Amino acid sequence: MGRKMRDGDLVLVAVAGEEHPAIGVILGWEPEDKCYRVRLPGGRPEEVKLGRREVKRLELRDVVKTCWTCGREFLLLAGEQAFCFREGLKLPGRCRSCRKAATATITKAA
Repeated sequence: MGRKMRDGDLVLVAVAGEEHPAIGVILGWEPEDKCYRVRLPGGRPEEVKLGRREVKRLELRDVVKTCWTCGREFLLLAGEQAFCFREGLKLPGRCRSCRKAATATITKAA
């Protein structure tokens, strides 16, 4: 068996009525209830309590994506993905240079 789950670990959670599992973040262990407190993304409840058998650790890997602005391939690191999931952000669809250019354009306009 792998290591115990810790606060901040990303987990896959089966959500009733949904076809695909959601990605949640472990907030802590409740010893009295013998369950994890998990934050789910989006419009779902802020926290849910799940037993040990209801959560599965998410192992992220670096992935190659295609920038939807310039069309070049870029590497999306596992750490960047984890940050996005923990903060409830969408995964980037643009490469770093296109994201910088878009941010500069927005900053310049303001």
